[in-house]
Amino acid sequence: MTQPHGFGKLIGHQRAVRLLRSLIANDRLPQTLLLHGPPGVGKTALAEALVAALLCPRAAEDPCGTCEDCRLLSHGSHPDSIVISRLPKKDDDRDAPADEEPGDDVDDGDRTLKKSIEIKQIRDFIRTVALAPRRSAWRVTRIEPAERMVFEAQNALLKTIEEPPRANVVILVSASPNRLLSTVRSRCFAIGLAPLVTADLAQQLVDRGFSSDEARQRAALGEGCPGRALSLEIEASLARRDAALAAITAVARRVPAEIARIPARGQEVKKWSVDEFADWLDLVSTLLRDAGRLAVGCDAASLIHADLGPALRPLSDALGATRAAALVAAIERLRVEQRVNANRPLATESLLAAIAGIGVRHS
Repeated sequence: MTQPHGFGKLIGHQRAVRLLRSLIANDRLPQTLLLHGPPGVGKTALAEALVAALLCPRAAEDPCGTCEDCRLLSHGSHPDSIVISRLPKKDDDRDAPADEEPGDDVDDGDRTLKKSIEIKQIRDFIRTVALAPRRSAWRVTRIEPAERMVFEAQNALLKTIEEPPRANVVILVSASPNRLLSTVRSRCFAIGLAPLVTADLAQQLVDRGFSSDEARQRAALGEGCPGRALSLEIEASLARRDAALAAITAVARRVPAEIARIPARGQEVKKWSVDEFADWLDLVSTLLRDAGRLAVGCDAASLIHADLGPALRPLSDALGATRAAALVAAIERLRVEQRVNANRPLATESLLAAIAGIGVRHS
């Protein structure tokens, strides 16, 4: 049995922790909250800590870990802790033709789960919250990923989150809050979690037993998100980063062989999933951001990829601050375009050509 996660075990986000502790201590906690931020930033961990703080009767700073409520939480069987998420697919669902390519619009890449949170799940929840909590002062319901609720489910939820029954707290957890109805968002007390400063995350990883070198690498590759930093396969991730940096640096410097390879690189991404392509865009974007920061004289220690050091300098010298910033903005536009027209080969060619400062070379 593992002890329920408390606020004290979180990596970072101390401002949000202080806010929640203050609201609980002063009996002013809103009954509907929206925790939002990028994948892996720590939304789920913060939500779990809040659940534990509300359901452990002995919790002052953190759950005691020894009472019956803590034991039930540890086993996932506390009657007043409810989690609403995507349900497993039935066997016949798994055999049906796929309506999306691998990784498409799926947060965790698990295709054994249904694509959406369905209206029946929300209707069942509404019936449950009409009843009093079974053993605690509160019933706490976590809906995650909240943006996966179908339109009808979000509409059904509106009345309940606008006037929650007494002794109920509803926590919406979302990496894409803009996909929630504005009427849902407006009824929530929103707490946004931003990625941590790379150096701060690295130090906290060191405090948890990682070597200084690995902590800096994980913090950089996790882009300031503790969950990503802890879960990534470090050797494979380092290899992908080295390859991406080498490729865009050579293109930026207009090495003839790399310019000639642009169409081929566009074709290589055909075998990537949507998630893999998005991760590559994220990586290229952070490398370009660092190149731009170096160009304006920022200290290397302040970079996202601070562990790369001088390896970023050739890219910075080739692009300069203005072009690097323009390319980062182009990647953001590219993300939006990919939601409508997922032509990854053309998008890759266009991006690499823009880095080189040349026209697109269609294969």
